[in-house]
Amino acid sequence: MDKNILKSSIILIGPMNVGKDMIASSLSEKTGLDIVYVNKLRKVFYPKFGYNLEAATRIRKSKGIAAWYEYQKPYEAKLAEYVLTTFLTRPSIVVFGAGFTVYKDKELFTSVQKAMQGYKNVINLELPPN
Repeated sequence: MDKNILKSSIILIGPMNVGKDMIASSLSEKTGLDIVYVNKLRKVFYPKFGYNLEAATRIRKSKGIAAWYEYQKPYEAKLAEYVLTTFLTRPSIVVFGAGFTVYKDKELFTSVQKAMQGYKNVINLELPPN
């Protein structure tokens, strides 16, 4: 990975409704960096990683949302790794949806963590306590 991409990109992670999109827009205006919304890349890249929409739909209908969610996780990890190691061709603001950085499976977590190493500007946004 280009050292300028690692040094100048901004990675935003955090739960839903924390304001990642709003912060990304503001940062983009100030820095001139393009925004990469990782969630929007799913439809293009998941099938390239072997994701089967019919199987996912079948799992969701027969086994429920929790089983479907577990089916998704390896593809989320692969997409996160791909974006962080290969997809970026210039410094960017990268917005990860909430699920992209939460893994029960230690191997998936480690693979995403490894791909994130070297990035200087990783921002974990959190909701304020109630």
